[in-house]
Amino acid sequence: MKSDEALWQEIEQTLRWERTIDARQIRVHVHNGVVTLTGTVPNMLEKQAVERALQGVVGCRALVMELSLPSESTYVKSDEMLASRIVAALSRMPELSADRVCVETEHGCVTLTGPVDTEKQRHAIETLICKIEGVIGVSNQLAVREPAVDDVATQITLALSMRLKREIDSISVDISDGIVTLSGIVGSLDEKRAACLAASQAQGVRQVIDQLGVA
Repeated sequence: MKSDEALWQEIEQTLRWERTIDARQIRVHVHNGVVTLTGTVPNMLEKQAVERALQGVVGCRALVMELSLPSESTYVKSDEMLASRIVAALSRMPELSADRVCVETEHGCVTLTGPVDTEKQRHAIETLICKIEGVIGVSNQLAVREPAVDDVATQITLALSMRLKREIDSISVDISDGIVTLSGIVGSLDEKRAACLAASQAQGVRQVIDQLGVA
């Protein structure tokens, strides 16, 4: 079993080596395998980065996060002002309708609801909001919209006609809960890759399952 001293050294080293973390204001205490972090981090995004960095440390029986944000220790912006800043930030995001995302704030905790086009867009919105001063936590309840079969098929057809000058007649598209399954026969590995890439870029697609064969 790893000693508390060895575990403390590994935690300290992990935090120092992680480029996305400024560990100068983080203090580490270890007792019987329980790691407690105290101090401050500049924003919610970095707080999440600390938690992710330490998830793989062997010997850590429990992780206690007592890291505070500057907004908690110095001043707390009103929820109304915070909501206004979030809405303004979202309005500057490309390809996102202003009324698409519903924002709720309570004591610095933000809840996001509404439909988005892709999982990438869903993650980008959360990342943006975590950087906003005054945000204590984010509950991301945004839902990726179910793509239409015609939209995915059109995307694939466009990609194949532009890159490989072929049609999509031999490709079957099945969609369930944002997961697209492609089956059928295509003429080459290049065409197979192009079809999968095109399907993955269609709005609402979370995953592509490739069951295409090559003639």
